[in-house]
Amino acid sequence: MTARAASMVLPGPGLGHRSTDRGASREAHVIQRAIRSVERRAWDTEQSRVRRERDWALAEAFLECSQPDWDGYGAAPANELSMARAREVLAAFPECLGVPDIAFEPDGDAGLEWWRGPDRVLSVSVGRNGELRYAARLNAARVIGTEVFADGLPKRLVEVAYELVE
Repeated sequence: MTARAASMVLPGPGLGHRSTDRGASREAHVIQRAIRSVERRAWDTEQSRVRRERDWALAEAFLECSQPDWDGYGAAPANELSMARAREVLAAFPECLGVPDIAFEPDGDAGLEWWRGPDRVLSVSVGRNGELRYAARLNAARVIGTEVFADGLPKRLVEVAYELVE
């Protein structure tokens, strides 16, 4: 998100909302709710810099992929439920991982990737039903799994995350 675009959608010192509901589509309402959610998180002084940057990256990815056929190959629009799940999952990951690359996949689910080099990568696909499909390369070891995000990250995925930053 460019600074100009951010200044138009995110509140800051002296910035107000300039929106109207007149004639807005359902997608516009979804995007507006997503932006407001990010606004609340981005300006909450209790949250860390990493958390704010994760939320910004997620909102930016959502906005870029919120229209049908956003990739020119018939991709489904970014799914609001997937975005909400991705936000929950991101909040559960240790902050020492930093901000992942975030992109929405052609099926509308969110994809998160932490890259530390060609032999140190963790990729997680976050389904709207809470399913986490992940793959990691940790030097010579490869880890692949599918788990359900319920009350927190599955133990094996937390272990993989910490191995990535060691």
